[in-house]
Amino acid sequence: MPANLRAGICVGAAIFCEGSLLLVRRIPDFPGSWELPGGSVEDGEKLEDALLREVREETGLSVRIGRPFFASTFEARGPEGRVTIVAIEFLCSLLVRAPIRLSPEEHDEFAWVRAQDLTNYPLVPAFVNAVPAAFRVHSELDSRRNADPKYRKA
Repeated sequence: MPANLRAGICVGAAIFCEGSLLLVRRIPDFPGSWELPGGSVEDGEKLEDALLREVREETGLSVRIGRPFFASTFEARGPEGRVTIVAIEFLCSLLVRAPIRLSPEEHDEFAWVRAQDLTNYPLVPAFVNAVPAAFRVHSELDSRRNADPKYRKA
């Protein structure tokens, strides 16, 4: 790896509950813009462990991690200059419904958003493609479940 290459890995949680996706509104960097809960993977940390930690730190929630559905790269400014970030987003579901406790240093509001209302929530640039992809993949999985007789309710 070139000595001047700086990279990091971030994970994000697309947490769905009854068809709505949890978005959190940023305070620093992109104030007023919305994103998925998540953050940086620490040295030696597994992606899933980082995601569980970040979701708990940012929202107080416990989630079940599903499959990854989106990956992207973007540039960010770090203390040592520009850094390339590899972001991996996962579908998630709530383990237990609980009150959301935001991390006040990072977010000042949360919203459960339906796909048709997404235009009311300006997204952090790194999430402009990931959030619509979360809705698409979630909808496709719901359609498959509804078409499968073993998932139909009596």
